Amino acid sequence: MPLFIPSLKACLRLAALAVAGVVCACSPQWHVMDASPAAKSAQTQLQYDWAYELQAGPLKYFGAMPLELGQVAVHPAGFVVAGSSHGLVVAIKAESSEIYWKREFTSSITAGPIIVDNVVYIGEGSNKVIALNAFSGKTLWEYDTDAPVEHGLSIAHGYVAAVNANNRIFLLNANDGSLKWRRERPRSSGFAIYGQASPYIDGEFVYVGFSDGYLSAFAVQDGSAQWMRELDPNLRFNDISGQIARSADVLYVATASGGITALNVSDGQSLWKREIADISGVQVFQDSLFISSNDGFYRLRASDGHVFWHNKVQDRPALSSFSLGKNYIYTSAPALGLIVIERKTGQTRYVLNAGTSFNAVPKLDKGALYLLSNKSVVYRLLVDDEPLI
Repeated sequence: MPLFIPSLKACLRLAALAVAGVVCACSPQWHVMDASPAAKSAQTQLQYDWAYELQAGPLKYFGAMPLELGQVAVHPAGFVVAGSSHGLVVAIKAESSEIYWKREFTSSITAGPIIVDNVVYIGEGSNKVIALNAFSGKTLWEYDTDAPVEHGLSIAHGYVAAVNANNRIFLLNANDGSLKWRRERPRSSGFAIYGQASPYIDGEFVYVGFSDGYLSAFAVQDGSAQWMRELDPNLRFNDISGQIARSADVLYVATASGGITALNVSDGQSLWKREIADISGVQVFQDSLFISSNDGFYRLRASDGHVFWHNKVQDRPALSSFSLGKNYIYTSAPALGLIVIERKTGQTRYVLNAGTSFNAVPKLDKGALYLLSNKSVVYRLLVDDEPLI
């Protein structure tokens, strides 16, 4: 059976939802491209279910250029939460696409939503980290960091770590938003890639990268630095703006133009390095390191950086970060749309284009995939797959 069934089924479903008053009049025209060779899988089928257009209005961040910096988060109770550059956070019932609740803010959502323990956490272009009740959208607390929080938001072990555009990290108590400590690095004196890397919080330390190219390990309890090191001092773009991943006693850190470096978690010393252009996403699973980048998608051996496979997708695709499924990897690119890659072999199975660009990370849940387009439309696709991690 084909992986994707667009057109008639999608149009009928969309028409039914529009009559119910829960979907916009937009009609996504999905096109399948690059199915070469189009080896179909009976294990994984993908079908268009619904689309919901977030409230129209002027973007509050990048002017008239459509660009969504937020993402979609899934709550196990059966609803999804999307953050938009229109300053909206919307909770949508997964099965019916009906609105559960909606909040409007004064500026663009630039980080999150992230859902942890029935709380929705977001970063706002007006400098704030905000916690919302996941079931009502009511504000629980907010903290002003004095500069935008652009991507750099993490929640784990009862703490919220946020890095703002002024090269400062704030560790907040997740239950009330109170400040535990803050630290900072000098701002980069040269050009820097947009956004900050999300910190990595373990039970004892917070690992964070800064725009001046330094990676630091701060103690959770008092913010003292265990170690600090500059990864790539000679690069034109040396800021650490990619994700940080960890496996056992190894950290994997991406710089803007220097590739991926594996570090000893105890002292920050380099174990190996591989040059990969403009990394956007890093995840580690068992013996493999999965990487999305402007040079396509990579699967490396985590122990030494050996390339298991490399899928160029096409030249300079500017891939987003990704969701890792048991069968497939789901990423997106502005000029292409949704890209589905076989996890084990690295082959592109399908590129699905809806006539709009995508920058947000596709969010895989058990049996469903959620996409947020740069036209502020949330799509739900049904897929016979589930997250690997």
